[in-house]
Amino acid sequence: MDPFYWLYKYQSLESGWMSVGTILTGGALVRLSGAQLLPLRLAGWLTIVAAIVLPYCALLNREQRLHNLHWLALVFGLMGYGAFQEFSPGTLTVLLLSAIWVSATKSQIINHHGFADRQKSQLATAILAGIAIAIRFPNILVLLVLLPLWRKKSLWLVPITAASAGLVYLLGYLFVTPAYMDPSMGSHGIMQMITKLWENGAKVLGYALLWLGVWAVYQVGGKYEIKNQRFAIINPYMPLIAGIVMGAFLIYYITFVPAIHQWYNVDVTYLISVGCILLALMTKRRELAIGVAILMVATLGTDTAWLKLFPAAVCLFAVAASRMEQEALRRYWFPVLLGLTIAVMMRFSVNCIGDYNLRYCTVRSSVAPYEHIFIREVDEAQLKQYKADYDSLYTPYTIHHTPIIAFGQDMHRMRSVTGCQAARYNEFWSNIFDSVYTAKYREIIEAERPIVFCSYSPRFKTKPTYKDRHSALEEMLRSEGYREIDRSKYKYMIYIPDDEKIQ
Repeated sequence: MDPFYWLYKYQSLESGWMSVGTILTGGALVRLSGAQLLPLRLAGWLTIVAAIVLPYCALLNREQRLHNLHWLALVFGLMGYGAFQEFSPGTLTVLLLSAIWVSATKSQIINHHGFADRQKSQLATAILAGIAIAIRFPNILVLLVLLPLWRKKSLWLVPITAASAGLVYLLGYLFVTPAYMDPSMGSHGIMQMITKLWENGAKVLGYALLWLGVWAVYQVGGKYEIKNQRFAIINPYMPLIAGIVMGAFLIYYITFVPAIHQWYNVDVTYLISVGCILLALMTKRRELAIGVAILMVATLGTDTAWLKLFPAAVCLFAVAASRMEQEALRRYWFPVLLGLTIAVMMRFSVNCIGDYNLRYCTVRSSVAPYEHIFIREVDEAQLKQYKADYDSLYTPYTIHHTPIIAFGQDMHRMRSVTGCQAARYNEFWSNIFDSVYTAKYREIIEAERPIVFCSYSPRFKTKPTYKDRHSALEEMLRSEGYREIDRSKYKYMIYIPDDEKIQ
């Protein structure tokens, strides 16, 4: 759903003030590469790659980078597919926060290079913070981390941040169409987001305790001591053995404990993210503590809460692992993290965002905007049916100025494939089972008498509350004199107004 929502936004250059910078960037990309998913996926993936590589290259010297390439390789195994199927405020936020971390760290550690260098890094941090705010407005909370670093003598950076954000908003004013968003139809209310953080906090804490248990195994199995200020291993093979044991445990845990068909592999992403954060904090290095605080901003202002720790927290991994100075630690953590990486890649291969195994994606789609992407045969058939139905209805009905509108959970994808009009409020969610939601559209249905493509999720249909009955939207359409064309085989229905003018 998300990629199609943003694709529409980029095509129409339509946005509210919360994500103007993203719409400008995505709009430029779509005009260069075309309104296709594949270029947007590549852009999203490259954005996250840049976010990971940037601190690795900027915060480590040449020798450290060459010596620790194996840690960087593990990062790309941990990435999985994650958030890389879209180019959105989330992916751009990770890149901007990573860049802010680098510039903020450099402004703290280059005192010996001179005051001028420190000011340049601070200026870069302020400009990047302003752009990050325009990309996704909740990123303004990064100032809670930056202001203590800047202190009183550096408060001149605040107007620089404001000016940077203001310039992007000015460009948005010139090129972006304002979009109305009904807040009652969304899931991004402040209390809703706080509740989400609270509800999932226990699970995040649980994975933190699991990682501390992994650390306890090292403390027992790979015990070490310091003698004469030199590091000496009691048993040189114990850390390696302990690491292999824990790596095998993680493979078992990820393969068999979390449910296979979890949305976005939520438990696995929590496990990865929390592990990266704890590893960063265990190094006891100031630059990594700053990185944790800055990258945590990605979780704020979103209805998915802690899920957005991934892939932001992954940006910490290669730098944190490279900062481990004791060889025993390296011998222990490499098999642990290698085991984690193998398990993650196995999980991601059998769970494409909670729907199906990637090995079932055998058909190269010929339907825009899916062109050149491998999908399931049943999904290709659905897309073609979308297009065939829309094309068959477009000419005979639109000649009478009858609009064709899409509703339901799949409406953004349906619109991208067919060209259906946007719903009036252009909301992200479209819960056709919600009577409050439906009531907002009764006036439109009565006045405009549109043709309605109504998609639904199989998950709704299997819930006891909704099973074997029409949604609130469908019941309303029936009461308004609409007739039904059954496309339930393809998980949608078509409703046509039974009016004399279009008989």
